[in-house]
Amino acid sequence: MAISECIRGNDALSEAMSKTTSVAQIAMLQPTCGRCLCVANNHFFGDPAAPHIRLLQSAMVLEQCRDMMEQHNDEAILLVGGDFNSGINEGICEFLGTGRVDKSHVDWLASTGYVWGANIAEKAENQGSTLLEGCTDGVAVTLKHDWDMANAVTGLMEHTWIGHVRQFGLESLACVDHVFYDCSKLKLTGLVPEAPAELIQEHGAPSSAFASDHVAVVVDLAFL
Repeated sequence: MAISECIRGNDALSEAMSKTTSVAQIAMLQPTCGRCLCVANNHFFGDPAAPHIRLLQSAMVLEQCRDMMEQHNDEAILLVGGDFNSGINEGICEFLGTGRVDKSHVDWLASTGYVWGANIAEKAENQGSTLLEGCTDGVAVTLKHDWDMANAVTGLMEHTWIGHVRQFGLESLACVDHVFYDCSKLKLTGLVPEAPAELIQEHGAPSSAFASDHVAVVVDLAFL
């Protein structure tokens, strides 16, 4: 079932998808040497109770990337990065990194009973325990793509979200910002290391030491 059909067939999902303030910017870049790049810079929906929306948003971004590449340069190399509001092991990163998320994935459970505007406790109470494969009450679809993508931060960065360190300590640090690249055409050659957790805890964020509640993910990539 197409993503657009699932959204149209589910009133709660349609409302949520229409009201999220998520942003995606896709650009085709032509380097002075090497091949053209299709770069998608994203800020996916931040509600912890809505991983299903982030999955759908990522699939929609890839659809737009595919359309742009077909219109301008179908040999372009894909880069997808930004604030995913998701950890490395969550569905959106699994989808981008492996090329597939099945309709049985646990992240689809969140779609059952998800209510826009309710607080997290209410959403957790509303969510059912049975995954629905249709689009009447929940959404569960198999998503696929055929790019060979790797996450530049995997195994190299432990935290990019640092905004709650003063209130909740080091346990609140999380890696939610990612850079996925086509590893059949690019290789990772360098990454700016993350700030020590103790330094983040000492200063807090945002602060004079850390201007944002996220730290930058800066990577060097080279053409193969």
